[in-house]
Amino acid sequence: MPRGYTFEDKAAFIKKIYKDVLKVSKKSGFPVEFILAQAVYETGWGELVISGSNNLFNIKADSSWKGSKKKSSTTEFVYTGDEASPIKVEDKFRAYGSYTESIDGWLDFLQSNPRYHGVGVNSKGQQFVDIFDPVIKGDPALLAYALWYDGFATDPHYAETLISIMRGPTMKKILEKIKKEETENNNSFYNRSHSGETLKRDDSDYRIVHRIEPDGSNRGYFISP
Repeated sequence: MPRGYTFEDKAAFIKKIYKDVLKVSKKSGFPVEFILAQAVYETGWGELVISGSNNLFNIKADSSWKGSKKKSSTTEFVYTGDEASPIKVEDKFRAYGSYTESIDGWLDFLQSNPRYHGVGVNSKGQQFVDIFDPVIKGDPALLAYALWYDGFATDPHYAETLISIMRGPTMKKILEKIKKEETENNNSFYNRSHSGETLKRDDSDYRIVHRIEPDGSNRGYFISP
């Protein structure tokens, strides 16, 4: 990690991708913290994204990929029995138009590959694990091991590292900060709606007609232009 890379830098990266990650999490059922931890691992908290790729998960551009590509060096682990040795190799990686596309592409990559659905066997003849099984994808730690087992990464410590990032103080502190800001924004929105203030949104004026109850429940409020 480059010298001087601060907590604020890491928090800014997470905040930048959080909403898109949240959308994919709700769509897929994969935990938010798991998706974020993968992006953190693969990019060094956003500092080491392959130039011009917007590839947050370092997904390689195999023959099935028809989009743009970027070449970069990467570390892979070669196994001799149970022993793993790191080597540097040049490879081609997917290039996306934005982080949003990369996050959507991550889910599409997993959904479209049979091995992540438990179809087929690895080089040792062992059955792949279905990471879409509700029991597995609902448990971030179990999911980390399943994804590694299915060959998403060759690093023998991949799962442990993801778990460490998910459970670590930096990620916890950042997510707590984001949730606190969301709560404050929601409270501010509620207070402004009851004051009759006209709200600005997408360059058009909107006014609250109905309201959100103090307990946060939705009582059919409507925002009318």
